[in-house]
Amino acid sequence: MLQHIRLVQGIGQFDHVAAANIELTPLSLVYAENARGKTTLVSIFRSLQTGDPLPIRERRRLGGTRAAQVALAFSDEANAMVFQDGQWSAAKANIAVFDEQFINDNVYSGLVVQSPQREGLHGLIVGARGVALLRSLQTEVDAIEKHNVQLRTLAATIPQKALRGLTIDQFCELPRLEDIDARIEEAGKAVSAAQQQEAITKMRALEELPAIELPPEAIETLLREQLPDVAAEAERRVSAHLQRLGLGGEAWVAQGQRIQHEHRAELGEDCPYCAQSLAPSALAQAYSQHFSATYNELKAKIQRTIQRLDQIYGATALDRIRAQFSENSSKSLFWSEFIDAPQLEADVEAFLAAAIRARDSLLQQLKQKAEAPLEAFSLSTGTQEALHALTVQCRTIDEYNSRVREINEKAAAVREAVSVTSLQTLRDDLARLEAGKDRFDPSIDAKCSAYLSEKAAKKSTESRRSARKRALDAHLQNVFPAFQEAINLYLRRLNAGFRIDGVKSLNTRRGPSCVYSVVIDNSPNHPVSVNSDAIGEPSFKTVLSTSDRNTLALAVFLASISQDEERPQKVVVIDDPINSLDEHRAFATVSEIRRLAAEVEQVIVLSHSRPLVCHLWESPGQIGRIAIEVARSGAGSTLRIWDVSTHGVTEHDKRHAKLRTYLDNQVDNPREVAEAIRPTLEAFLRVAYPEHFPPGTLLGRFRLIASQHVGGATQILCQNDVDELATLTDYANRFHHDTNPAWQTADINDAELLAFVRRVVAFTKRA
Repeated sequence: MLQHIRLVQGIGQFDHVAAANIELTPLSLVYAENARGKTTLVSIFRSLQTGDPLPIRERRRLGGTRAAQVALAFSDEANAMVFQDGQWSAAKANIAVFDEQFINDNVYSGLVVQSPQREGLHGLIVGARGVALLRSLQTEVDAIEKHNVQLRTLAATIPQKALRGLTIDQFCELPRLEDIDARIEEAGKAVSAAQQQEAITKMRALEELPAIELPPEAIETLLREQLPDVAAEAERRVSAHLQRLGLGGEAWVAQGQRIQHEHRAELGEDCPYCAQSLAPSALAQAYSQHFSATYNELKAKIQRTIQRLDQIYGATALDRIRAQFSENSSKSLFWSEFIDAPQLEADVEAFLAAAIRARDSLLQQLKQKAEAPLEAFSLSTGTQEALHALTVQCRTIDEYNSRVREINEKAAAVREAVSVTSLQTLRDDLARLEAGKDRFDPSIDAKCSAYLSEKAAKKSTESRRSARKRALDAHLQNVFPAFQEAINLYLRRLNAGFRIDGVKSLNTRRGPSCVYSVVIDNSPNHPVSVNSDAIGEPSFKTVLSTSDRNTLALAVFLASISQDEERPQKVVVIDDPINSLDEHRAFATVSEIRRLAAEVEQVIVLSHSRPLVCHLWESPGQIGRIAIEVARSGAGSTLRIWDVSTHGVTEHDKRHAKLRTYLDNQVDNPREVAEAIRPTLEAFLRVAYPEHFPPGTLLGRFRLIASQHVGGATQILCQNDVDELATLTDYANRFHHDTNPAWQTADINDAELLAFVRRVVAFTKRA
């Protein structure tokens, strides 16, 4: 509690005020006429509340020579709070000040509610705990911004060329790839392939070169094959005879054998040509053996082998192999641009030469077999060597074909890739790999490590920010509805015809703000948002009068005190609380200040209104009180005790006291007593009969109305009282300018005056 205002100098009207003898109480009332320094005192309290010297510096005494100094003694402080050398010795956070600055900061400015007021109200609603939560949250928000600045600085050190279209985060988080160069080469080929999609799609696969299809073992078996049921002597005779027949002889004899066989039932053993019996002919018997099915099948097999050998290793086939080898080489060269193609090499001429030698050796032996089918032959040494050489060469062809298959598999993958993957995707993949290589360049790696470290620190800060944001949100969910209810409670107590609704927190770029709507009692379904600034539409400035706006401001202030957990220790300073308030709200305001004084440690009310100070002075209860006046002292102002009782006596009280004094004692100026008779009667009648004697009514008019009601149900005065009032009025009119032009010189008889004063006092005592 503020106990003493010890010193105020060099500020506003106060050149030098030492008021150590004035001890303040829980309810301290300060009265001041205009321009005496009341607002200066309020500025001192506001400066002390925050420790900000600006409110005091702004009120430096004009032309003054003294430095601004203030000394205030509080009951909970060992030493006085001192403002000296432009600063306070300490701030006093448990002071709450209601003044124009409070209204401008938290409720409205001019005729509108703007962003600064909504932000100020938000801070007021959340209270000390909420402000602490907000500050802790803002600390993390500021730290995040510092992280962002550092991240931008670190990012700027990494060359844009190295990013290759990636964001700085994507670039620094690329993984290390051990085979990065091989991957880049492969991706480059994929891009090249996509650029030549049409050629790749049309390019046919490589073809494998043919291998030996007739194994040497099968040929050697054929050479060794014999027919046990065919006599060698018979075969010799037939062969010799057929040679004598010459070209076509064998076919002619074979046809005869077929005819004789088909018509055996008719011909018997006769020759189909000469009809002679063939039984005695040894040659005819040999014909049967020679032209048997097994014999013919052996000869056919030999011929098929010769033909097959010629088909595989003939000149045409070998030329085709040579051409295919050349074509494969061209295709391999084409694909090597897009894949990691194996070397497609083989000594095809050596293979072909071995094939020709093996072919010729086998053909020579097969022809020998064909000439003597029943004779068994073996592969000659030369043939075996030729076949072995061919086998060796075939192994190289097998290896060649294996590489052909590998190339075809990779080519098929490329062909499929270019059909399903866009060129841009492949380019992006290549760029990402190239960026990955640059990422781990030693000079860039160090910069990325610093960036990632800062990013991790930011993430940690963001985690703390989220936790504090959740704590703040939980606090706001509880405090905002309670504050709205408190404001509306005080609006009802202050006889306001409106309430507020929809009070809630709102996050903006400037910071947390508060929004709400005004609901007029006679239009509850049409709330007016204080955010609305639409031209031509109802708004804060149009739905609330000046008195309404000030009532809202006072309700907000009182609600903030009621929601303060440290309310019992609060020192509340209120500056002109009924300024611009309607009369029907002034008494309610006095009641709320009295209620507040019982709930806080101290209330200091400063006002230009004597009636307000007098009403507050009359407050019931056991609260200690003191009244102080900011009085003129030379060219400045000073503080002194103010006797409220001398200013609480009305003019009627003074006039009536003057009449009573005259009855008891002789007075020096009886004319003043005579002049007091008529206004004393008028004041009495206005209180006793307010419905018949409203302000502005004359005594003569009232006498006429009273005489008209005598004896009736609505009688005001009895006839005797009407007559008495007429007599008293007639006497009193002698001493007033509007009823007697010579009122200032009218003769006064002391005995007569004494009698009439006695009658007036008696008349004004009636019930």
